[in-house]
Amino acid sequence: MARRNSWAVCAAVLLFAACAPEAPSDDIDARIARLVEMADPRSPEERATQDAEIRARYGDAVVVDALAVGAIGWSNVGFTEEHFAGLAGHEREYGMTMFNTTATNGGDGFEHVMNVLRVTREWIAERSSDYVLIESVQDILDAKASGRTGIALNFQSSDALEGDLTNVAPFYEAGVRQINFTYNLPNEWAQGTTANSTDDEGLSPLGEDLVRELNRVGIVVDCSHSSDNTCIEAAAITTKPMVMSHSNARALHDIDRNYRDASIIAVGETGGAVCVNYLGGFLNTEGDASASAIARHVQHMAELIGRDKTCAGVDYVQNYDVALRPVIADPEKYPPEQGYGSETQMAPPGDIWAVARVLEKEYGWSEEEVRGYLGENIVRVYRANWK
Repeated sequence: MARRNSWAVCAAVLLFAACAPEAPSDDIDARIARLVEMADPRSPEERATQDAEIRARYGDAVVVDALAVGAIGWSNVGFTEEHFAGLAGHEREYGMTMFNTTATNGGDGFEHVMNVLRVTREWIAERSSDYVLIESVQDILDAKASGRTGIALNFQSSDALEGDLTNVAPFYEAGVRQINFTYNLPNEWAQGTTANSTDDEGLSPLGEDLVRELNRVGIVVDCSHSSDNTCIEAAAITTKPMVMSHSNARALHDIDRNYRDASIIAVGETGGAVCVNYLGGFLNTEGDASASAIARHVQHMAELIGRDKTCAGVDYVQNYDVALRPVIADPEKYPPEQGYGSETQMAPPGDIWAVARVLEKEYGWSEEEVRGYLGENIVRVYRANWK
C-alpha cells in the first residue's frame, strides 16, 4: 500500500481524537493534512493511462455510482457549492452516467433538508447542458443518450422525516429516490451499525411501517449504516428490491460497519443489490483501497447473491479535509473502531474502471456481468421501485 504514515500516534484504525482528545488544533490540522495526502491510491495520470482501454470498450455502458457524499448545504460536513461542483466534475470526467448523492446523514430537520434539496436542484437546472436531475429510469437513459451526467438524491438517515410517515411523499416530490433508516446510531426507526456487537433489535414498529411507505411511494429502501437485523427484517417486509448502497463484507473485514453474510443474502433475496464501498478503512485492516481490494469484496458479494446483484457505491468524500472535522469531533456517530477517520486510502468514483478490469482479469467476469456491476444491476432495482 502506498504512502503509509510512519508517525501514527495510535493504532491504524483509530481516530486521532479518540487517542488524544486534548490535542491542540495545529496537531489535528497536521493529522488531517496527512490523511488527505495519503488518501488517493492512484494519480489522475495513472487513471488516464491504465483505464483507457476498458473505458473505451464499455463506452456505451450505463455506469452508476450508487452513493456519493454531499448535496449543497449539507450541514454536517460543510458541503458547499464548490465542493459539489468538484464531486460532479469528477463523476462526469470519469464517465459516470449518474451518481446518487446524499442530502443528509442525520441530525437535520425537515425544513433544512428541503432547502438542501432545493438548492441542489437549482444548481443542476442551471447547468442543464452538462447535468440532469434523475427522477426516473428514463432520465438515466436520456442522460446517457445526451452525454450529460445524471444526479439522483438520497438520504443516509431518516431523521429528516421527523418521525412522521406523511413526510415521505413530499421528499419524493422533492426528488429523493433512496432512503436509509439511520446513520450508525439508533433512532425511532431502527438500530444502526453500533448495535451489531450489542443488542441488535432491528426495526422498530415505526420502521416497519416506513418500509411499507417507501414501497408505496416509490423510494428505494436502503440499509447501509443500519444494523444487520434491520437489513434482515426490512428484507422480510419489503415488496420491492432493496439495497445496501455502500457496504462491505464482514467476512473479509470484521468491523461493525460491515455486514454479515446473512444480511447480505437477505437483501439479495429481495431481488436487490449490494454496492461495495471504496474506502480502505472498510475494506481491510491495512486501509488498502486498491482495485484488487475492492474487487475482493465485490466477488464475495457475487458468491453469496450472484454477480447480477452487485454494484458500486463509492462513498467518496470530495471535501475530505473539511469532512474529517465532524468525524473527529463526534466519535459516537463515527466510531473509530468501525474504521472512521482511519489512516486509509479512499478510492474515488473514477476507480470503478480499475475494479471492472480486475473483475474481468482476476475473477473471469463476462462482459454482461461487468456491465451489470457498472450500472445495469442497480438500474434494475431503481426500475422496480421508482414510479
